[in-house]
Amino acid sequence: MINSLGVLILVLAFSCAGESANNAAGEGSRSSSSSSQSTSTAETATEETKELTNSELSALSREEKLEYLRKRSEGSLDAEKRAKLNKIRAEQNQMKQDAVDEAAAKNGIASASKASKSATESSQVDLAEEAKESTFARDLMSFVEAGKMDKRRRFVLDQVSFDQNENLNPNSNRQIQVLKEIMDKYPRLNVGFLGYSNKKLVASEVTKITERRGKKLADLLVSKGILGNRLGYQGLGKSPAGVLDPERIEVVVMGL
Repeated sequence: MINSLGVLILVLAFSCAGESANNAAGEGSRSSSSSSQSTSTAETATEETKELTNSELSALSREEKLEYLRKRSEGSLDAEKRAKLNKIRAEQNQMKQDAVDEAAAKNGIASASKASKSATESSQVDLAEEAKESTFARDLMSFVEAGKMDKRRRFVLDQVSFDQNENLNPNSNRQIQVLKEIMDKYPRLNVGFLGYSNKKLVASEVTKITERRGKKLADLLVSKGILGNRLGYQGLGKSPAGVLDPERIEVVVMGL
């Protein structure tokens, strides 16, 4: 027969076992709840990412998608790496801009040259009519047709001039075109350009300037199809005193 002490011990044992079971159940419930909540949160995060990918990204252009992905990847960089990346990107952008500027400058020069060439080539002249109006054309053709070489005889390009930057003025094109067509008509005619100037510089600099002017005219005629071996140029520097047009270019016949 079980005494009262034994009964008390059995009651306490069952009580502890029940409490332990309840605690275990509670912990299991909390663990399950926590796990369920964690799973739910992960699923929500996955759904949000999926929503962004399927909905928002699908509405973006290719460039915008790349920009979005770039920003996401850069977001994981620390400050030092991000600063280096920004520096590299700035240098790349500068290089691209320099290339664009250089190309634009080249295209601008090429376009201007093409336009100038087109304008001069389209302004064909009738040499017979030109000789009636232009002293230069009349005197040069008369000299060539006479067939008498005289290198002291010079013909002033009275309609040819240069601007402050030593560029040929547009109103010079017609007279250059006249000379080109005269040389086409007389294929044995060779000419040279003699340059003068009254610029207030040392004599050597003035000579260089006048030589460059003559070279520009020769180069222009070459671009129009005249052979380079039919042309020459020389800078003579300061104009003689009393000359009416000190900034002039003269043509001398070098061969017939």
